[in-house]
Amino acid sequence: MIAITALWIGWTAFMPLTPVFGFVLLGSLVLYSVLMLVWTSQGIRKGIDVGLEDEGESLGTTAMWINLIIGLVGLPLGAHLIVEGGVGIARTYAVPEEVIGLTLLAIGTSLPELGAGIAAGLRRRGEVVIGNVIGSNIFNLAGSGAIIAFFGPTDLAPTFLQFDHWALAGAAIVLGLFVLPRSRVTRLAALAMLLVYAAYIYGLIHGWNMTGEVESWIGRS
Repeated sequence: MIAITALWIGWTAFMPLTPVFGFVLLGSLVLYSVLMLVWTSQGIRKGIDVGLEDEGESLGTTAMWINLIIGLVGLPLGAHLIVEGGVGIARTYAVPEEVIGLTLLAIGTSLPELGAGIAAGLRRRGEVVIGNVIGSNIFNLAGSGAIIAFFGPTDLAPTFLQFDHWALAGAAIVLGLFVLPRSRVTRLAALAMLLVYAAYIYGLIHGWNMTGEVESWIGRS
């Protein structure tokens, strides 16, 4: 996740989204998926717990297919409605579309991950919660980012380079500091993360420019 985040930020800092970059992102996603499948299959053969144990009753085959079909139909439809509603709000209240995308749409499209995370948390499955977050971030950057790049070249709005990519990098690093040393995410740490996210929303709305501040600091130095 950290590597793909760095790849995204490094490319978009100097060049627009292009189909070439789309293939790079897609290739990264395929490589990641293959490595995960290989690791999982090796773990199963060696008898390592890879989190696939049976946890009691599960849905029947018919119910699983029905849920899958409903989800496949409902998710694209819901995404379309969210985008249309968000764009409508942006135009009605003269809010920049990038701000709507970074707030209302981002929260709305993350509700499935949030719901899955809460369900896993209540069942004390911390590895599922973290995996859900990391997997979603990887797919959003490498998968969704690749699809968007295929329609390029596309220049990003200034706010992404001036502020949002700094927040993106910081969030990836903070998560890595918990995951890599296998540290416990306490309630105090969770509260701190929520406060930092609130500060990010405040900075986004008020047009903070981290890139400008860094360049100014380097100039004074």
